[in-house]
Amino acid sequence: METPIKLLLEQGPMLKTLGRIAIKTALPSKDKKAKNPDVFPVVSEIIPSPSPELIKNYVRWAGVTDNRYTTTLPPHMFTQFALPICTKQIEMTRYNLGGIINQGCGITIYDAIPMGSDLKIDCEVVSINEENGRARIHQRLAIGPASGKKALDVDFYTAFIIGKSEKKTKKREEKPEFVALGAWDAKSNDGFEFGVLTGDLNPIHWISPIAKMSPFKGKVLHGFGMFVRTFELIQCERKSDIQSMDIRFISPVKLPSKGNEVWVSTTTQEDGSYRLEQRNNAGKVQIIGHFQ
Repeated sequence: METPIKLLLEQGPMLKTLGRIAIKTALPSKDKKAKNPDVFPVVSEIIPSPSPELIKNYVRWAGVTDNRYTTTLPPHMFTQFALPICTKQIEMTRYNLGGIINQGCGITIYDAIPMGSDLKIDCEVVSINEENGRARIHQRLAIGPASGKKALDVDFYTAFIIGKSEKKTKKREEKPEFVALGAWDAKSNDGFEFGVLTGDLNPIHWISPIAKMSPFKGKVLHGFGMFVRTFELIQCERKSDIQSMDIRFISPVKLPSKGNEVWVSTTTQEDGSYRLEQRNNAGKVQIIGHFQ
């Protein structure tokens, strides 16, 4: 493994968050009749920038092959520091943290963040909807250098199972024509490496015996890991910077796996964005979304 284990020393906030989730999962479930707060406070924090060594290893793992991030922070590196902040609001809800499902994320990039700058993060709850046996939470983070203006908006989409759901007949939409941009492979230890880089050491990503007992029946890559590699593959192949991307996770990337293909539409939508799909080497869709 290329990523130094010592980088776990930078993951204190995330490891503490995972510990709280583990404890609360083991405790009796929250009262299902309880109500969520009418208003959620905005969570604001100033945190230190990830270290140069952490950034260097994160960029390598993401698949960056040029000098794109020599002086700036990768915009998607919120995967390393944002979850502990988001979790503080999710803990205020009536849902049991052990049942959280990561459904996707979005990012809008306004400016680059200089490497080494302290970061100011404001997190708000945009909406909580309970429908068809699911509670869906939308949070938004404003991220930028502590001494400057907002550089990113990041949207987090999470869900909880709160009852039985009924399958709804989806309206069949006409798909645009897609073209394959390229593909990336996932090694058996990629789940552990991404865990060291972000602090998310959920065992389903790196401990085979536990992962085999999960619904996935084996180790799978983090959803954010899928997002990061797809983001960078698109930038590399198109030789241009992404301004915004919004994705949903459909099915996991198995560890190990080869040929996780990134496809993009040949034409833009009305808003000027391109559709994207990530598919495994058998054609099964893993991610859907759009980007500009």
